[in-house]
Amino acid sequence: MIDAVGLGLSLAGAGLLACRVRASAWGWVLFLLSNAAWASYALLHGPVTLAVQHAAFMATSLVGIWRYRADLYHSLHSPQSAGQGPNAPPRRRP
Repeated sequence: MIDAVGLGLSLAGAGLLACRVRASAWGWVLFLLSNAAWASYALLHGPVTLAVQHAAFMATSLVGIWRYRADLYHSLHSPQSAGQGPNAPPRRRP
């Protein structure tokens, strides 16, 4: 059952990130929850290497959440990016 939860959360997270809609940032949260589900499943039923892999994926999901929040903060507090919003294409940093 926990593997089905992990599967559903990962597919929903991927769909949200691919659509680039206002709720896309929640895709990272869904990935994080999915990775936790898969790591738990691996610890209970599968190889430890799968648990380690999903623990590493949890770290990348946390980076995704952090970057999205940082981009959102900068888009809301930067006069140069007024009106672009958090779902605007990434800007190249100088």
